[in-house]
Amino acid sequence: AGQEIAVDARDVEAPAQEGERRDGAPARSPDGSFLIFAANRPRGEGGATLDGKWGGHVYKGSGGNLWKVDRRRSGWGTPVRLPATVNRGTAIFAPAIVNDHSLYFMEATMTTKFHLLRSQYKDGTYQEPVPLSFTGPWSDVDPVVAPDASFMIFPSNPPPPLGANPHLFLAFRASGHVAPPNFIALECLRSSVDITAPRP
Repeated sequence: AGQEIAVDARDVEAPAQEGERRDGAPARSPDGSFLIFAANRPRGEGGATLDGKWGGHVYKGSGGNLWKVDRRRSGWGTPVRLPATVNRGTAIFAPAIVNDHSLYFMEATMTTKFHLLRSQYKDGTYQEPVPLSFTGPWSDVDPVVAPDASFMIFPSNPPPPLGANPHLFLAFRASGHVAPPNFIALECLRSSVDITAPRP
């Protein structure tokens, strides 16, 4: 058996140090042609790492925008920041990609909790994101979406409260809605998820 390596949760959840670049939460397209990932990379050459601003707080160096990198025959290309239609703020994380390359992700602002949005990929670019149909004043985060967008799983904490931590929910695409999908949250999977720590 291989040697066990102890991992301290504080190492995983620690906020970024000033100037430290962090890339994470990679999502691969179903056809394997590209990745989209969240990063605190500077928006421009020579700029500072991105501060996260959500929920009335500023998280130094812990912001998030979405970046894309293409798969090439010789390896991976150079990451490119997605357009401002997607990267509207500094708290954009957890991308998920479906067959037509449309994008799901979570976003928050200084005055809102995290919500799930969808950006349709059309004519070679990402369109203005729209909130998913079940969005409310609670937090919905970290979507995992089927390649055909027929269902998704995500942690959430809608009323009535089910405990101290968010629970996993399963949402199916509503009948008759294909593009854009209209999801209905049908079932709580009743598995408690601790997502209370600040995002890296």
